[in-house]
Amino acid sequence: MNYPEKINNYTKSLIQKHGFPISYQVKKQDSENNLTDSSFKKGSIDPTFEEKYHVFSNIIHKFNGRILVFFTNQCFCHCRFCFRRNRDFFTQQTPGKILTNLKNYTMENPDIDEIILSGGDLFSLELKTLRKILKELGKFKQILRFHSRVLSFSPSSLTDEIISDLSQIKSSWFVTHFNHPSELSPASLKKIRKLRKAGIPLLNQTVLLKNLNDDAIVLKKLFLTLYKIGIKPYYLHQLDTAFGTEAFNVDEGIGKSIMEFLLKELPGGAVPRYVKDVEGNLHKTILV
Repeated sequence: MNYPEKINNYTKSLIQKHGFPISYQVKKQDSENNLTDSSFKKGSIDPTFEEKYHVFSNIIHKFNGRILVFFTNQCFCHCRFCFRRNRDFFTQQTPGKILTNLKNYTMENPDIDEIILSGGDLFSLELKTLRKILKELGKFKQILRFHSRVLSFSPSSLTDEIISDLSQIKSSWFVTHFNHPSELSPASLKKIRKLRKAGIPLLNQTVLLKNLNDDAIVLKKLFLTLYKIGIKPYYLHQLDTAFGTEAFNVDEGIGKSIMEFLLKELPGGAVPRYVKDVEGNLHKTILV
């Protein structure tokens, strides 16, 4: 299935400086075009089993107490391991329509405690549109959890105005997505300091990727660095294997061995939970 390459200028500059750890995540791999019958059996169009949980085209209610919301299907770059790469999973709607649906649905379901803003990347939207959305989201009583790769792929897009808007939201978390220490550029570190100064709590999720970070020393450096700069390592994800991403998959046994090493070597707060999505489970399945 075709998933076009998309690399912005900032990420190209990181590739020039660091090479493989960045290019491997965004440059199209030969393995994507050499899918065998067996590889198709390993992959899925919908590896996180989201399709049947759509309550609106842009809202998914899969887990108890929380919902996923998408305001765009666009991202700064196309991660080659993206688990949504094969899905045209929602129709593009205006932010106003999405917010109306979100408001109505949360009012009808008062047990929803958390709204998760997922990708496409909300922070890739035009500044004026994004600020309007954040202002409206700030009126919701639920916890807001923002997932974004803006700090990995476009730190300049996280403007002072946006950081100020985020700081005005009473209950929110910002989840970064760093997979390798090379992504922590001076530009991203500067924005992280501003987020912390604004009082915005930070978490990080990492995807375990073959030949990139399936190495205990690499992950130790990443998680310890994140912890030092005020980002709590939150999840280490087993790959959600979509069609075309099979070459990135790491055996769970290797992942568990890496976690055993990290538990011995890192402060407790620097160790994420190693998790995966399992069909039928209405929560992340904790492997370690």
